[in-house]
Amino acid sequence: MLTQVETHRVSLPPSPLCSFQDEDADLTLQLRRNELTDLVVKEKNHFLRIAFSILRDRTEAEDVVHTAFCAAWMAMGRFRGDSSIKTWFTRIVANRAILALRKLRRKTTVFLEDSPEYLHHFEQSFSAAVEDPETIAARQEAVWLVRKHMENLPAEARIMVTLHFFNDCSLQQVAELRGKSRPSVKAHLHRGKAMLRKSICKGRGRTMMTAR
Repeated sequence: MLTQVETHRVSLPPSPLCSFQDEDADLTLQLRRNELTDLVVKEKNHFLRIAFSILRDRTEAEDVVHTAFCAAWMAMGRFRGDSSIKTWFTRIVANRAILALRKLRRKTTVFLEDSPEYLHHFEQSFSAAVEDPETIAARQEAVWLVRKHMENLPAEARIMVTLHFFNDCSLQQVAELRGKSRPSVKAHLHRGKAMLRKSICKGRGRTMMTAR
């Protein structure tokens, strides 16, 4: 579906308006639309990861990125340039994924534990070409555990945690994407991690009690 993006690269017809200002505006719009197209084609996997991390469904994520591109294409004339096109489009993708999530009433996503070093190692392990069976089994169990307990987090905390740790967004980027202040983002992340740790520990305690 995302290959359809390439068909949106077009050369706008000559402006029928006489004003040089209007002609410049048309040229700027054309250049920005071409920049958007190049961005989505080049970094489509990045935007898919953002949508997928919220929706946990590949097909739904592809639909979100495609519809987000169409919406951004149509709205490009209103792009003010306050941020980069990538940041602007990422915000559109994230917001549309959240709306889709609400419609689907799904509450699953991925969180990659607590420390940045562990997060980086954990994410890299997913792309490893060859792994021994024990490593694969351990990772799958960890992923299942994290997914299960992520459902207990409030929606906003879950989204911010996903953007910051899984998609490598900085605190400032998360703040811009969610329309929040940096202190608010830090508070959501701290609360989300604390709640997740508590949920996991509580779950392990119940497992041990059952085993006895």
